[in-house]
Amino acid sequence: MMERQVLVVSTGGREGFAMVRGIRSAGVFCVPTQAGAKLEIPEETRGAVVIGAADDAVRSSIDALRAKGLPVLAFGGACASLCEALGGEITGHAVTSQLKDVHFANIGVCSGVDGGMRMIDSAEYLSLPQGCRTLSVCEGATIAFDDGKGESAGFQFIPEAHDVEASEIIGNFLWNVLHLEPNYNCESFIEQTVREIRAAVGDGQAVCVLSGGVDSTTAACLARRAVGDRLHCLVIDKGLEPDGEVERIRSLIGKGLGLEIRQINAAGRMMDQLQGCVTPESKRKAVAQFISDRIADEAARLGGRVTVIRATNYPDVLEGHASSALPGDIPFAEPLRELFKDEVRAVAAALSVPEEICQRQHYPSAGIALRCMGAVNAQKLSILRAADAILQETVAESGLKKPNMRAFVVLTDFAEAFQSDAPRYVLALRAVTGTSEERPHVLRLPQDAAERAAARMLSEVPNVYRVLYDLSPIPPARVEWE
Repeated sequence: MMERQVLVVSTGGREGFAMVRGIRSAGVFCVPTQAGAKLEIPEETRGAVVIGAADDAVRSSIDALRAKGLPVLAFGGACASLCEALGGEITGHAVTSQLKDVHFANIGVCSGVDGGMRMIDSAEYLSLPQGCRTLSVCEGATIAFDDGKGESAGFQFIPEAHDVEASEIIGNFLWNVLHLEPNYNCESFIEQTVREIRAAVGDGQAVCVLSGGVDSTTAACLARRAVGDRLHCLVIDKGLEPDGEVERIRSLIGKGLGLEIRQINAAGRMMDQLQGCVTPESKRKAVAQFISDRIADEAARLGGRVTVIRATNYPDVLEGHASSALPGDIPFAEPLRELFKDEVRAVAAALSVPEEICQRQHYPSAGIALRCMGAVNAQKLSILRAADAILQETVAESGLKKPNMRAFVVLTDFAEAFQSDAPRYVLALRAVTGTSEERPHVLRLPQDAAERAAARMLSEVPNVYRVLYDLSPIPPARVEWE
């Protein structure tokens, strides 16, 4: 695990994730930490950025940090909480959702920082404790202050996207207050992670299941670098993958990256396990359990100590889609657990993973079973594969494919509404963009591209009666139909 010399404490809003990304991009590793009375502060922590509302969770976190003598940089409502923690008071409400001309004193973390127009969502009138210094005033309200020593400081605004002044303030805090060095990058992460995998595996064997995506491929490459030929890669053909996926994995990952791959043909057994599963959650659980069982089989085949290399990344943790529990006492390592998706791609590129894998469209762990509404059968899966292949070809031919984009087909459960000797299915096209830690946005594919895809599906895919386009926003809808 990389050292957490800086904590980013928040109440769970996306501002915390944006702060983490900004600090990591500056070369300092950190992770989002939930504010609260039970705040965990690692021994190596040298300071914290606190961002969020002026509530009890933020106040208790600031108190815990100050009790350890750690500098605090507070943004938003946390600024008022810092003022109170230092002995000051909130004396009234100042402004709400107004664009203000804000300038800073050339001292402390504001040294060399210019001002300008910025949005102040909410601000309080603060009575600063003795010894504190005012760093910025707007219409009689103290917008920014520090503790007089330049160690802890508060700002009554949330940093915006591409916020130059906020970036300079954070940089002054990291380099001049905490005296950190920018030492977090792909190379340092790879070196540290390889050591951790080597220690976790010891003198035993390692197993990694390859899905064909950037996460599992990157995890396998890190493990291969750590333990060499003691890594055993599995490709499980569950019958839920896109057309040609297994062959693509063997070619691009097996031959291209030199990973030894053992293929398990299990489509029939997977279909048996999906019998009776009609909800998305039941399908996820069935597929996760099936994969866990195959891993247990492989561990038994290898014998001795076997460590499973999981490809869980940080968005998986946020969404609660981390891998299911393994049978028995099989140990595991999750080398990518604290990385955002774009960071995984950067590490993959540093490990010479092919661009085609780095930019591969996200695919759910339950495969096309998740996009098949109701019960799963061979005919439905065949229709979905054919329709999805047409959509992917259309997107690629139209030059619309880009990172963080998902375009897919859902087979709806409207078939029973139509009286016919043979089932007649309705397909729904959907496209979204955005990372898991950011709110995804629905994409409108150009009308001509959507029409071409629909026309081909209606003429080339059997039993398809109608093609719809799903523009449901997120929220209230989700990315997938669940």
